[in-house]
This record gives sequence, structure tokens and C-alpha cells, in this order.
Amino acid sequence: MTDKDLEYFRNWFLGFCRTYYLEDRLEQLNIALKEEHSFRVADNATAIATGESISADECLIAEIAALLHDIGRFPQYAKYRTFLDSASENHGQLGAETLTSLSVLSALSQKESELIIDAVRFHNAFLVPERSDPDATRLIKLVRDADKIDIWRVVCDFYECSGERAAAVSLGLPDLPHYSKDVIAAIMDRKVAKLANVKTVTDLKLLHLSWVFDLNYRSSFRLVDKKGSLRRMAGVLPGTDDVFRAVSVVQEYVSEKAV
Repeated sequence: MTDKDLEYFRNWFLGFCRTYYLEDRLEQLNIALKEEHSFRVADNATAIATGESISADECLIAEIAALLHDIGRFPQYAKYRTFLDSASENHGQLGAETLTSLSVLSALSQKESELIIDAVRFHNAFLVPERSDPDATRLIKLVRDADKIDIWRVVCDFYECSGERAAAVSLGLPDLPHYSKDVIAAIMDRKVAKLANVKTVTDLKLLHLSWVFDLNYRSSFRLVDKKGSLRRMAGVLPGTDDVFRAVSVVQEYVSEKAV
């Protein structure tokens, strides 16, 4: 694995994205969102890998896997006009199938290719699956962390924007201040909330907040703290006592894990 390989995949990915560009300006915002997100997740993966003193070769694999992690989003949106997996297809699985069908990773070794496809397939799973190869588990966890950290940026930008936005971010949920007690309870128990309990945009915000309990690396928590995304998330949530307590639990958890 070399920097030349990384440059090849960056250029390939840009070309792949362009094949999904849309003429409708508002629809194209959703495609542009995922394109930018992918590059930012790659940057996050590099930062986490470097912070964890992972080898240079593994850092390159992590950056490529992170760059390609959401490749399934493009055919998903082209076919279904949504990023909601339950209303379309599992975008992780679709991404793995896309990489395989297009032979995108053919220039890499078999192990490198398998590691990247595994990371793409499972980056959005509710739980990290058991893998016999510790390298596979480490890469999946790293890409998942890098993805979550940028999703916080994406959703904060969306909620704070007063102009045209990539509407698919809110998954078509009603933008109401109501929230589920089950979602709050999960955060108070330091657990990731379940998407099945998400009924409103406020629930979705809280679900995203609960993702801190699924981060894996100290460098990830430090990056979260540095970017300040959780403070921004707190700023777009209702100012109720329940939400205040939930936010406090999350902030306390990040402080503990970042040390």
C-alpha cells in the first residue's frame, strides 16, 4: 500500500461521485453532502489512526476504507431518493456489493481488499460483528468512529442552517420538539439509542448524541472534544430537564474517555 494507491482511489471516487450528480439543485445537495462527508471521514480516520500509533500501511488502508465507506449511498439515493436504510436498502451492504461488482480494489492484495470491504459492509451495523482477524475488527471500529464524528458535523450544519439544505439528513421525520422516553433512557444508561424508537427529528438528534457510547478509541474521544460537535448538538436540542441531564451524561462520558 502506497500514497500512489491512495491518490488513485481519491481520483476514482471523485469520478464515481460525478456519475451520480443530479440536475435538480436541491437533490444534488444530498449527493454533494455525501461526497464531502466521505473525504472528511477519511481525514478523521487518518487522525484517529495516527493518534493510536497505527502503522503507516494500516493508516493508508484506514483512509481508503473511510473514503469508500459510504459508496453505497450513491446508488441508494439514485434508486430510492432517501438515505433511510429501512425504506430502501442497507447502504453498508450495498457499498460492499458495489465495490465487489466494479472490482474497485483489484489492484490491492486480497487481504487489503477484504479488510476494506468488511469495513464498508459493517461500518453502519448496530454492533461490531465478531471477526477472527483482529486487523478487521480494528479497521471496522476505526471507520465507525471516523464516520460518527463527521456525521455530528453534518447534522449540526444542517440544523443550524437557515437556507437551502440537504433535506435527506432528517430522514423525512417530522421536525417536532417531542422526544421518546426510550431514547432518553438509553442515554442515561450510557447506551446507544435504537432507531426503532426514533419518531421525530428531536429523537434523531438524541440518537446521534447517544453514538458517543459506541466510540472505540481514546483518539476518537479527543477528536470529538476538539471539534466541539457535541456542544453544537446540545445547542439545537430542546432545553428541558430530561435533555439537560442526557447531555450532561454524554459530556461526562466523553471527558472520561478522552483522558
